[in-house]
Amino acid sequence: GFGSRRWTHRQWLVDQSFQRPLLQTQYTDALVGRLLDKVRATGLYDKAVILLTADHGVSFRAGQPRRRLTPETFPDIALVPFVVKWPGQRSGKVDDRPVRTVDALPTIAKAAGVRVPWETDGMPAEERETDTGARIEVMDDGRRGRSEALAAILERHREREEAEARLLRNGLYGIGPRPDLIGQSVDDAGPAAATGPRATVDAPGDYGAIADGARTLPALVSGDVTGLADDAVIAVAVNGRIEATTRVFPGGYVTMVPPDSLDAGSNSVTVLQVLAGDGLRAIGGTG
Repeated sequence: GFGSRRWTHRQWLVDQSFQRPLLQTQYTDALVGRLLDKVRATGLYDKAVILLTADHGVSFRAGQPRRRLTPETFPDIALVPFVVKWPGQRSGKVDDRPVRTVDALPTIAKAAGVRVPWETDGMPAEERETDTGARIEVMDDGRRGRSEALAAILERHREREEAEARLLRNGLYGIGPRPDLIGQSVDDAGPAAATGPRATVDAPGDYGAIADGARTLPALVSGDVTGLADDAVIAVAVNGRIEATTRVFPGGYVTMVPPDSLDAGSNSVTVLQVLAGDGLRAIGGTG
């Protein structure tokens, strides 16, 4: 769904791509959890200041750039996480004041009770005055980018959060046109017909011998499609159970299935056309 520095015009394909950074965020969350476990085990957690931030956001809007500033992408890119755990802190809260990433060092220094021996560009996060009318300026590739009022950015960010909540209402792997089909058995779909629409599965051998305890799994299922119109709905089943639904884009399809749908050893993957009246017809698979 991404090419020439912009997303395609198909929002459904952009939405499907949104699934990947969510999976990456889950992985990051797991790593942060391991770090916190270790800090607790050493007895340092209550004494520590821990700060988590990032350099910029990413936008998922059809026809727009992923990381460059435009009026449409500004609220997606301008806001980044800035999470601080103070020494001795017992509960958390959300604060919408406009902190900046350059506030990280002064924030840590204040928590540690030390003085930074030079003039910093930022200030401790809790010392910034909240002004929803303040104009927030974001750099764009090292140059002055755009500026917009904080209140407007937050309002548009809330709109994006609402859109993401709707997108995820059926779970991370329910992103797709027919989440209601997930979990359905396809044992009665039969083998793919000799004529009519056809679909392939890339690297089919990867599903035939998954090692027990494998650290890498072929959860990204993709292939070519012929005989179906663009945007036609298809489903992907693993071991006889539908695990994801998607649409055809020019020449092919791609979707993500849950890792726990893949077993150690041999697995079967079936690609199915979703027919009128919710019928299913197998159009390809791993054999």
